[in-house]
Amino acid sequence: MISVTWQTYLIASFVLLGIYYAAVLLLYAKKTGKPLLGGKEKPQTHKPQGKAHNEDSKQSAAPADDQPPATPAPLVVAAQNLVDELQAFADAAGKDSMSKEELQSGVKQILAKYPGMAGTDLREGISALIVVTLENSCAVHLNDIEVSELWQ
Repeated sequence: MISVTWQTYLIASFVLLGIYYAAVLLLYAKKTGKPLLGGKEKPQTHKPQGKAHNEDSKQSAAPADDQPPATPAPLVVAAQNLVDELQAFADAAGKDSMSKEELQSGVKQILAKYPGMAGTDLREGISALIVVTLENSCAVHLNDIEVSELWQ
């Protein structure tokens, strides 16, 4: 008769469970392409499949349903310029201890240089950046109404 102690049973159980979970995690990581412990994701590579790929490539370069529409390159450049100018203004205003009204006037003048930004999806992000930048650099808080007035 085979005699197994509780200690031997528990050790064997934990070792087998560890091997099982390691195998499941490795298979999951391999299937999804995501790393287990940080690092970069493996690029998804799909090879074209006959006619279906040819038909898809002939269609216009419309964005996929699950992805947001791409922002045009000139708009991105303009947004970056706007952000850089706002940050430089906020840094200078913080050093000069400008009043809230002076800050609002300066930001409004900067936004007036970029009239195309008001009607884009980037407006909300830029507004949030204005609030955070002015709070950090100048210790001035703007509420939603004040930020909305800056765009007018």
